[in-house]
Amino acid sequence: MKKLILSIAILAVMTFAACSDDEKDYTPHYLGCQHCDITDEEGYEVCTGDNGDAYVGNADTGIEVAHYYELFCDNEPEDFTTPGGGGATYTNCVMCISDEHPDGEKICKGSNGNAFTFVGNTGTDTGEVYATYLAAQNCTSIEEIPVEGLTQCVTCMSSGMNVGDICKGPNGHAYDGNTDTGQPYQAYIDFLETAGATCE
Repeated sequence: MKKLILSIAILAVMTFAACSDDEKDYTPHYLGCQHCDITDEEGYEVCTGDNGDAYVGNADTGIEVAHYYELFCDNEPEDFTTPGGGGATYTNCVMCISDEHPDGEKICKGSNGNAFTFVGNTGTDTGEVYATYLAAQNCTSIEEIPVEGLTQCVTCMSSGMNVGDICKGPNGHAYDGNTDTGQPYQAYIDFLETAGATCE
């Protein structure tokens, strides 16, 4: 009986140690990320994990992406699992000047939420979340790189003030200047106009 109890105890310790190691080393990999629209609320970013589950704040919800959007979001999820669905779109591109890269290093946010660095036009996934990677680079100067492929640009005014120069980006999102709002273009325009802005 003592051997049985001892064996169970050893197995429990080994299982706990194995799970603890897995959790420490696990970094989720995303096929892509998209904004979850919620009526009358700000919403949030939902990423599609390589296992097909929805990830929020780097945590696996355990719910398949399409079902997650049915339950919690007002919009439909993008398809990041098939060629041509979602796709590699880079946003928030900057040139980071640092001691390590005095000539600058181009860093963009990929559709999976990670930072991508570039040599020429070839992007390499750093495996780190964009904001975390950029903060760790100790940039002495950051220059925004204009987004290519912006269309349907409008100026939105409210009470005589410019509240944004909004364009549709290559990923379908609304861009305010060079910044991806994370919102679908038309939904963002509708939101501004509902709040009293005129977009022309």
